Amino acid sequence: MSGLLGCSLLEEPAASTPPPVHYDVAAPALPAPSAQLSFDPRVARLMPDTYVGTEQLCDLTMVGAERTLRPEEVFGYRLPFARARHARCSGTTGEGWADLYFRKDREDLADQMAIGTRIRVVVLAGEGGFDDYTPLDVVAVVGPTPPDAPRHPVAEEPSVADSFDDPEVDHEVRTCAVAYGGQIQRIVNGSIEAPREEEGAPEPTEVRYRSPTSPVPYPGSASHRLSVVCQHASGESWVDVVFTRETFPSALDVIRGRTMALRVFRAEGGVGNHPIAVFLPQGAAAPSALPVEPAAVDSDAGTPDDTGSEAAGNTQPTP
Repeated sequence: MSGLLGCSLLEEPAASTPPPVHYDVAAPALPAPSAQLSFDPRVARLMPDTYVGTEQLCDLTMVGAERTLRPEEVFGYRLPFARARHARCSGTTGEGWADLYFRKDREDLADQMAIGTRIRVVVLAGEGGFDDYTPLDVVAVVGPTPPDAPRHPVAEEPSVADSFDDPEVDHEVRTCAVAYGGQIQRIVNGSIEAPREEEGAPEPTEVRYRSPTSPVPYPGSASHRLSVVCQHASGESWVDVVFTRETFPSALDVIRGRTMALRVFRAEGGVGNHPIAVFLPQGAAAPSALPVEPAAVDSDAGTPDDTGSEAAGNTQPTP
């Protein structure tokens, strides 16, 4: 009898509770423009209307090679730039890439760029420099980076999370273990904002969801996006991650080693034809908190707002 009982126990599935996922992508507080605080160039990508033309401090953590600027590269700025160097600046919200421009009467400053140096710059644009980095006009070398300046930890190795290979659009919450986060881009009326130098580019048009392969497939409330590589058990997947007008500051926190919650919005059609997923703030990852509304397909209908951001209760400044 006891032998039969033992067999029946072996046939029963083992009860286990998976460990909870810790979503550690937060929403850094966006500082007001200040000439006294160190500056993260990615903030200018989020809010170019606020930062372009302002003077900022840049604490250099990486400096690239010098290059000569061609006249056509800087024609739109109407300033006599001669040389440039790409670099990374560390600020209160993290680190970001910048393209440092040097005017003809300040060319000697290019030779003074070094890791651990604080410089003063003027923001020329949110993007459009070398490799689409944020272009900065170098005004002066302030001196060594102060010891109390913000220090940001080295990126950690990503964990293993859900796969985004050929996802079905079931609005399921999935976990992305970030292996790589690309450049932040603004979305205007459903279209990626054209770089500054593309002056002949057409203006963004209103989004109309005529079919699943619409050329502008982003949600109506999308304000920013970036390409992310999510690591999972069988490899890595590229995902086009979208942020809304309420959650866009969280894009600054999407760096290697972080984990975040996403919801699949479209299985394809993003940048690189990758899946499009909407970022979910901390505390909004429970499926019960995410009412699902199907995307509109009527060409006369307005833009759908299928982001679930309302469930987050997260209010942030409008870019």
